Amino acid sequence: MAYAAVTSLKGTLYLHFLQSQPRLSLQVKQEIVNSLHENLGFLLEILEKSEIAYNNSAMKDLEAEMRDVAFEAEARIEMELRSIYLAKGWTKRIRIKASLLRLRGILNEAVKQTDYLKKKLIKISAKQLAKGPSQGERITDVSLLGRMRQRGLLHGSTSSQPDLERENNITGSKFSKNASIKFGSRMVGCNEEFKTIMDQLTKQSAKQLQVVSIVGMGGIGKTTLTRKVYEDSSIISHFYMRAWVTVSQEHNLPQMLQCLLGCVSASSDEQSNNDDQGQLANRLRKHLKEQRYLIVMDDIWSSTAWDSVQRCFPNDNNGSRILLTSRLREVAEYASSDRRCKQLRGRE
Repeated sequence: MAYAAVTSLKGTLYLHFLQSQPRLSLQVKQEIVNSLHENLGFLLEILEKSEIAYNNSAMKDLEAEMRDVAFEAEARIEMELRSIYLAKGWTKRIRIKASLLRLRGILNEAVKQTDYLKKKLIKISAKQLAKGPSQGERITDVSLLGRMRQRGLLHGSTSSQPDLERENNITGSKFSKNASIKFGSRMVGCNEEFKTIMDQLTKQSAKQLQVVSIVGMGGIGKTTLTRKVYEDSSIISHFYMRAWVTVSQEHNLPQMLQCLLGCVSASSDEQSNNDDQGQLANRLRKHLKEQRYLIVMDDIWSSTAWDSVQRCFPNDNNGSRILLTSRLREVAEYASSDRRCKQLRGRE
């Protein structure tokens, strides 16, 4: 989930702020966006190379922090972008200005939070190396620390643990608490969509595998709504397995499969980078076989991406579901079981 969350946030930044012709010209300091994008790229590189030691509890906790920070940041950014896109009437200028001010604060918080995660990653890795881990772990840590040194990231990394904890209390707790409050209170106009999707996933009588599609423009809140569904307690209790993958415009099938495998398998053996696409696909299908599962495919851009992965999802007539989001109606309809999709629209 950390990989999916960080990838999704990085994609959102690129779409709205970093393209040569971004979706929206926002009055946000470019250096703030660049700093956050760079931090996310660093974290993503570590996750992609499976260099987090999954048998280490501190590293597991750190990955969970990465996931939470990225999810909360994207949810808040999408809420403000949604307000900007949908502002109209005589209050349009006032609303946009207020959203821009909040957006700058969110991006600043996210930079501080990801800076903290980088420092914590360096500190944990340094401790592992000092303790003399096993040969396999030693190679990983040396590789990781070597790249950090090359980037100059080890300078100033000798700060004490109380300093790191104090920084986390300032930036982390404020971030997660404020975001969770806003997440519940500012999903205005989405209650009907939420209930409809929940019914489609858990209350429909159809036992065969069903694909439920959500379509809407970037920044409208598709990922936020989908995450609210994904983390609902009734969803967690209804499905035996859940997995989330962010597809994005340039989909990478091996990464998609490894991300899904990481969600449904607790074994570190599943993190091998040597398997080909066929082996990864068969392994994923084996894990999902005879399980009632929910798969989220967030931000899918092409029918090709869907075709490349759909054979991995077995249909055991046990009520399994796939929840898919897209900016493109034709893609959402193509993948949907009934060739229809839920259009997510903004409301005042």
